[in-house]
Amino acid sequence: MNLNSLGSDTRAKRFESFFTQHNVTVFEVDKQPIQERKKKITNNLNWNVKFVVTDFNTDNLLKSLINNGYNPNLKTIFLLEGSIIK
Repeated sequence: MNLNSLGSDTRAKRFESFFTQHNVTVFEVDKQPIQERKKKITNNLNWNVKFVVTDFNTDNLLKSLINNGYNPNLKTIFLLEGSIIK
């Protein structure tokens, strides 16, 4: 599952048992400052999320995901909520 521009949302943690049960890898994609803040806040939560730093205005999303272990040959859900892309 690919979660994009979630800011401080903790959806990956709230649904962690489902994701674990179904062997789902979660990639959270957002800008550097937001990812750093979220990592700091969630440091002790011990969740299985791959934080992918990407700027949707300048970076190639697919390349960023692949560089962080994403396999484009697997079925994927992309969730973009509240994303504003110029």
